[in-house]
Amino acid sequence: MPDPTSVPTASRPVRSTPYPKLSVIVVLSSGTGFLDRFLEALVPQAVRHSAEIVIAHSHDGEISDHKGQFPGVSFVELPDGSGTARLRAGGVAASDGDVVVITETSEGLLPPDWLDRLVRRSSMASRRPNT
Repeated sequence: MPDPTSVPTASRPVRSTPYPKLSVIVVLSSGTGFLDRFLEALVPQAVRHSAEIVIAHSHDGEISDHKGQFPGVSFVELPDGSGTARLRAGGVAASDGDVVVITETSEGLLPPDWLDRLVRRSSMASRRPNT
């Protein structure tokens, strides 16, 4: 598997749908303690918006159980000791969304309407006239 931090964006396929694809990057920088609960809150929201979820982590030994529980979620492993910035960059590089949202498990559990509110605000902003 190629290093996701080295994937050039120009090599990604061009999408032909009228709606932008949404990617949610989850930075796993503080262990896998409550990743199950985090994903249980996020996955239904992502499904409603046809969004991909990419987990960027450097905890391979701790993550294997989670991969089987969430088959639609992509897991990108980066080298041990990768800092938050590198995890974010690796997650973005591995995603193929036109719009990318980044969150971190260290920020706590997501509200059940977190992604809905972001999408709604984005839709409202895109309809504003240019000033």
